[in-house]
Order: sequence, then structure tokens, then C-alpha cells
Amino acid sequence: MTPDEELRKHWHDFCDCDPFPTREDFPERMEAAGLIRLRPVTRRDVAEDPFAAERGIELGGSLWELTAKGRKAM
Repeated sequence: MTPDEELRKHWHDFCDCDPFPTREDFPERMEAAGLIRLRPVTRRDVAEDPFAAERGIELGGSLWELTAKGRKAM
């Protein structure tokens, strides 16, 4: 499976913290492929996600987001 295919298959599971077979190294491999990146959490992230706290999204932390290449792959 290519990184693009794996991203499409597992991105939503990853974001929802659901289990899937390659979860442990998924972010590192997707970042290496240029599909996602880690960035600081903003006030907007916290305000726009009603489940932010439940998902561990809080100010001072980081979160993974799709890059332009990742959005295109999706």
C-alpha cells in the first residue's frame, strides 16, 4: 500500500484515536512522506472542536494536520 493509500484508509481513524494495525508508526511514516505535519495547537483549534479536550487537543500542545500534499492525496 502506498503512503497516499494508507493515509486515505487510516487518517480518520488516526484523528479519532481509533485502533488500526499500523497506528504506532503511522504519523512518522506519513510525515516522512510529506503528507502530514506536527504543529502547535492554536486557540482556534480548541474553540472549533467541541471534543478538543477529549482528544487531547489543548493549548501548549501539538497536533497533526494534513499538508497540501496530504489534502491532495485525500
